[in-house]
Formats: sequence, structure tokens, C-alpha cells
Amino acid sequence: SQGLRLAGFDNWRLPSAIELLSIVDYGHANPAIDQTVFPNTPALTFWTSTTTASAAGSFWVVLFEDGRAIPQDEFGQQYSYARCVR
Repeated sequence: SQGLRLAGFDNWRLPSAIELLSIVDYGHANPAIDQTVFPNTPALTFWTSTTTASAAGSFWVVLFEDGRAIPQDEFGQQYSYARCVR
């Protein structure tokens, strides 16, 4: 998200794990999100800005397949998505 310029704004950032989990809809699966509000969200892994306490270089990610949050090594998921917020 660093250096992202979109819709005339350049103050975008990765959401925290809590922020990203707040849009999970456990009443849906594949993806676990309201597709009316967030259309075209893939049922894949999204990065958060929240680091884990247990391992250096690890961050929490949210899996929109089912809404789980799991710790992920920064090199373990090279193709994760980002949903930036401001």
C-alpha cells in the first residue's frame, strides 16, 4: 500500500486484522463477505498490517474463503491480496 495513489488519495494503508475481520460475513462462504457491499472479492488470502507476537516477519492474514484469520510468514503467501483503507 505504500505509494498507492487511488481516487485522488495517497494516504492508503493496510487494515489491521480487527478492521479486516470486521467486514467478514460468516453467513456467507467462498467468499465470507457480503458480495452486494464488496463485489468481486475473491475467496482468497488478504494481508493485514497486524504482526504476530510469536515470530518476527509474520503477519496476520484473513482468508475470505471462510473468514479465518491465521498467522502467515511474509514469504509464505507471495500472492496475497490487499484491501487498502484510509
